[in-house]
Amino acid sequence: LEERGREVTIDELLLAYAVPIFALFDTPRGREWVQAWMMASRAEMPSGHVNTRLEGSDGAEVTSRYYEVLRRVLPHIAADELWWRFERANNLLMANQGRRIMISPTGTRTEKRDERAWLITFLAGALQSPPTMLEEEIHQPE
Repeated sequence: LEERGREVTIDELLLAYAVPIFALFDTPRGREWVQAWMMASRAEMPSGHVNTRLEGSDGAEVTSRYYEVLRRVLPHIAADELWWRFERANNLLMANQGRRIMISPTGTRTEKRDERAWLITFLAGALQSPPTMLEEEIHQPE
């Protein structure tokens, strides 16, 4: 992405980040591995603690590079809020697992539901939404 000579869009950045994750989901044991990783990462966090690492040491460099590109593309969002958004985006990618099969209320399986594309669109909107209002504005009495 950095070699394109122009600033990347949020959609491009999310696709570059998500496609390898989706590829892992598509492997025979990929979903099991991701579920085990998510449970283990949750178990490591004491109650009330905010997890500040998305991946193990092998993935820390990759994560930080994507975050730094986000900082350049979205400089109007405070670093701590942007990190929070990025962490939540990663969690949604992992939790959603890019399902492409829908099970209807009647139990019928339907192929070709493109939740991966919907997820990228949703996350792009969430990441680039305006900065959060000041706390005083949220708690003002009516």
